[in-house]
Amino acid sequence: MLERLTPPARLAIALAQVEANESGQTHATPQHLLVGLASTPGSGAARVLADAGLDSRSLEAEGRPYRLTQVIVPHEPGDLDPSTLAAETQAVIRKAAEIADEMHHPLIGTEHLVVAVLEAADVKTRETLTSRGLTAAEVRVNVFGQRE
Repeated sequence: MLERLTPPARLAIALAQVEANESGQTHATPQHLLVGLASTPGSGAARVLADAGLDSRSLEAEGRPYRLTQVIVPHEPGDLDPSTLAAETQAVIRKAAEIADEMHHPLIGTEHLVVAVLEAADVKTRETLTSRGLTAAEVRVNVFGQRE
């Protein structure tokens, strides 16, 4: 499944892994993934999150420190270590793959990951998004033009 990730999606996951490490945790959670998605420059997810007021500054203000350190961009899916992803994060990635499949998209992008966070992540992470008015249906319409 990781082999289907676009380069920006791989970068978001790598940033989530860095965020987990720097916060002293061994596994990247969906909350770390949210930081990674917001921190991936120029990605569709970063635009969606920024439009909702969720960017590096707002994450920092909420006590989730933004740490963009030197990250080696994972060019190949094998460059990512799935053993450092929490089970909940792996479930989000699986859900993103299902979303891409239902849209007949061969690759999993950051946009698929945002929708998957809204549909499959833990309550705390979902509330970070829904408290700003983001819903899975809204993201599907605004990013993919898909109506339910």
